[in-house]
Amino acid sequence: MTPATPDWIRAATGALVRSRRLKLWVLALVAVSVGLAFVPLFDRLGFGFAFVLALVASAMGLDLGAALVRAARERRGGAPTQWLAEDGPQVVRALSARAAGLSLALLLIPLALMSANGLRVDTCDWGFGALAFVLMPGLSAAMAAALGTLVGLLLPSPRGRARVLVAALPQALLVGAVGYELWRFYALPPVFSYNLFSGYFPGNLYDQAIDFAPAFYWSRLAQLFAITTALGVAAYFADVPRVGLALTRRPAGPRWRSLALTVVAGAASAALWLSAGGLGFAVDDDDIKRALGARYDSEHFTIYYPPGGDIARDIAIIAADHEFRYAQVVATLEAAPRARITSYYFADATEKFRWIGARNVYMAKPWRNEIYLNHRPFPHPIVRHEIVHAVAAVFGSPVFRVSARPIAGLPLGFNVGLIEGLAVAADWPDHFTRALTPHQSVKAMQLLELAPPPEQLFSTGFLLFSSAQSYTMAGSFVRFLLDRSGPAPLQRLYRSGGDFKGAYGTSAAALLAEWQALIDATPLSDRAAEVVRERFRRPGLFRRVCPHAIARARGRAAERFARGDAEAAIATLREVCERAPQEPRYQLELAAYLVAGGDRAAGGAIYRALADDDQHITSSVRAEALLALAALAARAGDTATMIEALDRANALPLGDSLRRNALVQRMVVSHQGPAGPALRAYFWDHPLGQRSDPMVLLGRASVAVWAEPKLGLGHYLVGRNLRARGAPREAAAALARALDLGLPHRLVEREAARQLAEAAYQARQPALVERAAAYLMRPDEPAVEQLYGADWLARLAWHQTGAVAGTSPERHD
Repeated sequence: MTPATPDWIRAATGALVRSRRLKLWVLALVAVSVGLAFVPLFDRLGFGFAFVLALVASAMGLDLGAALVRAARERRGGAPTQWLAEDGPQVVRALSARAAGLSLALLLIPLALMSANGLRVDTCDWGFGALAFVLMPGLSAAMAAALGTLVGLLLPSPRGRARVLVAALPQALLVGAVGYELWRFYALPPVFSYNLFSGYFPGNLYDQAIDFAPAFYWSRLAQLFAITTALGVAAYFADVPRVGLALTRRPAGPRWRSLALTVVAGAASAALWLSAGGLGFAVDDDDIKRALGARYDSEHFTIYYPPGGDIARDIAIIAADHEFRYAQVVATLEAAPRARITSYYFADATEKFRWIGARNVYMAKPWRNEIYLNHRPFPHPIVRHEIVHAVAAVFGSPVFRVSARPIAGLPLGFNVGLIEGLAVAADWPDHFTRALTPHQSVKAMQLLELAPPPEQLFSTGFLLFSSAQSYTMAGSFVRFLLDRSGPAPLQRLYRSGGDFKGAYGTSAAALLAEWQALIDATPLSDRAAEVVRERFRRPGLFRRVCPHAIARARGRAAERFARGDAEAAIATLREVCERAPQEPRYQLELAAYLVAGGDRAAGGAIYRALADDDQHITSSVRAEALLALAALAARAGDTATMIEALDRANALPLGDSLRRNALVQRMVVSHQGPAGPALRAYFWDHPLGQRSDPMVLLGRASVAVWAEPKLGLGHYLVGRNLRARGAPREAAAALARALDLGLPHRLVEREAARQLAEAAYQARQPALVERAAAYLMRPDEPAVEQLYGADWLARLAWHQTGAVAGTSPERHD
């Protein structure tokens, strides 16, 4: 039978409930909840709200726990001496349970307010929001209240002015914990944080699929065991008459049962914390190095990577790619790091997320001379961008070694526009989205009326827009500064965090006006601008509808479909489309699931609706829908419908990849040569909505070559597939043969030249690399292609001499 709670503890609880302290916490919770109700991403029952409220609830729990002990001490002083009957463990349990219960009861206020706000804004995912509320502010408040109780038991009763100091001491635990997590962010590779008070912080803003990984649950379990252990120790040493702890003498009372529980909880806590690295909630650099398992040292880099597979096979060329990009960045910025750069090179985004905390984001920590990448086919499209961050640390501000202005004497006013703008400017052109240069992309955004106000990009406004918009505009402006005045003033600007007057002798407004004149003089057709509308049309994360909930739902749909539950996957995607009807890409995704699940009629109806909407849907999405309709018609043997759909797609303004696919498919539909059946099987003879086996594609392309040896397209398809299968020498031979025989369109020829350059370089065939570069650098090729060709020649020259001459200036024509 559980002993009754002593009267003096019940009296203390009642006094605390009636106190001004509790009323102030009610006002604080209401103020925070109402304030967050008007902040995007935080204005609904979800992760953002739970994260902020967990910190507030922790501060409240610490305060109320300590205050309850003080109130109990005052009531106990006048109570009859019956402490032998009042077992110490019982008193500690009663105090901590009542403090936790009171804190949890108060959390019903923000829960009710934010739930009511769901009538004004979409709650998005009530189930996940409720789970986040329970696991973050709920658990944090309860554990903080227990800690506050322990602090109250340890501290003496304050008098006079000391009351304020003693009342504030429990918050030192919160400040210390947050400070510790900030230190971990600074001192170790991971960007995530699993904290007793905040619960979980993912570490960046661009990963939309925020969910609770196993590491989160392990961390919460470890924290609960640690708190249980601390309460058990306190229970063993509880001195009931003083309502405190008697650490220097053995208190009376039956406490062995509590001691046994403490030992068990302590052992469990120790086991979890000793395994924290492997479990993923307290990871350090040694854990990551062990997980990756292999190391490769080049002149300027130490690369940690997983042994075996494609990465181990290609590690020498991956390291050479690092070194070449390093040489380019050093030449461009006229600065070199004082120490080696460490590159953590993961097999995929999932592994990077587990160990670093960034799934779909590549990152660097300049103050640690570290970059964090996941594997991409050679040449890696992001490695130079991240190396820029590491090299720029040489002229970055103190402490974090990035662009930051002083705040109260500390370099904490981070200028994200300059940090990312410099990386884009030195990684010129962007090798990830080869379509237009950043200057041309800015012109396109302005023509499409999608450009953010440039003056906002070098403040916190940078984060209000999509990464495509912000990075591109900031990169274009910083590249203008670099070409205008060289790296020296840019280095001063970067270090100062945005002191344009001190660096350039003129105002930011004047420099922006000069840059705008450059953009205005950059020729770009309306059709070329329309090509990139799809990339820039989406709003920033803070302006999207339920981004976290939608990302989780799409992930669940993919998992369900992979398990063979097409019906559940389709139902989930329907909910996504209902939640965000303005996003046509979710409609495309739903149609693909419907078709793959066997409902071709419903999927085709969605494709037709998207293809026919020329008012609200971008040409890129319409073309994807038309290509899908052509694939459906191919399965039905309806050649006329295929031709109609492909002709409509080819009439739209499209980027190179989509346009090339539409052109090649149109040619294949009508091809009457012996290779026709194999080519049509290559494009359409596979399960709808699913990718074909790469070996099957290679086999069909090879059959096309065998059937029609003089057809360049067959050799081109063989070369693409051989390169993807890790056979660069054979791929280069096939691609060169394709160019010799001729290809059906300039876009296909251009892609063959790109692929040839990559394969020939890997196969150590410099003559073929030069040939490919010559194709790309023809006078009538777009500026970005000419820059790409020049980049291959620079790579060859570096391979021969070990030096680069910098980057080529952009051609504006």
